[in-house]
Amino acid sequence: MPFSALRFLRSIPTFLRMQRRTRQEILRTWTQLQDFEREFDALEKAKDAEAIARWFVRYYVFIVRQNMVINACLSAAMGSFLGKPKTIYSQLTIDNLQLTMDSGSENSQLSIVNYQLNVHRLKFESDPASPREDIAAPPLQPFPRWSWAVRLLHRLGAPGLGGKYFEVREWFRDNNMRLFFRLHHALKGTDWLSPHPAARTKSGAFWQDGSGLLQQTNGFVIYPGSAEGVAGQEIVVVDALDPGHYEDYKQAKAVIARTGGRLSHGATLLRELKKPSAVLPGAGHFPDGTRLVYADGVLKEG
Repeated sequence: MPFSALRFLRSIPTFLRMQRRTRQEILRTWTQLQDFEREFDALEKAKDAEAIARWFVRYYVFIVRQNMVINACLSAAMGSFLGKPKTIYSQLTIDNLQLTMDSGSENSQLSIVNYQLNVHRLKFESDPASPREDIAAPPLQPFPRWSWAVRLLHRLGAPGLGGKYFEVREWFRDNNMRLFFRLHHALKGTDWLSPHPAARTKSGAFWQDGSGLLQQTNGFVIYPGSAEGVAGQEIVVVDALDPGHYEDYKQAKAVIARTGGRLSHGATLLRELKKPSAVLPGAGHFPDGTRLVYADGVLKEG
């Protein structure tokens, strides 16, 4: 649409109402998240897999909605000049660093490095069906602590609170991963999280590979480059891009996926890692140990 000064001026009151509403809604995220957790607790105790599946649909809609609210607050914050606090992930690393140093272990430095690698949220940021460790579910973390001054500025619509909203976004994402962790174990052994061979338009399971989608039938290079190595270790070939395999992607020389979007989280990570990678729908299934050669979108046995 061509720019119209009159239309722009008339949209300002609407924009301000939207900003006020989203700033109200972001404060309700914690109570709504607790409501979903309480409902999940009851369904988990009843071992009702179908009811949990229906719960997950509503919960996922909630996630999308709250992300829109949080991102609206971020986009209208006009910077972070009122401070950018550390996120929950950096705090976890700091806490572990203190704990390791206090232990007096001779291998303290090695322990710190390993923890910093594993604490990153991407370890569990993936689809609900991706395997999780068989450990106790981590509890939800409470809403970030805001001083009365920050809450007042927030309610007044003051600029400069981008850092605070970024903190909320990371907190929300981390809590979602914690509930996904519980969801995985609650539906473990059922058919609800098993992959579906058809396109996403067919019902039957939550996680479908999307191979029948038109926009995913054409291959493309994610990040240019070439590599040689064995399948399963140096050349990783997967059915779909999954950010939950971040550590595997870091160790590989190249990553090939049979399905995936250009702007998906997994593709973005591979670009950030500058890892030779591509989406190749016709990529074969190679047994681990097979010698492979990859070069700019072409994969073959070598």
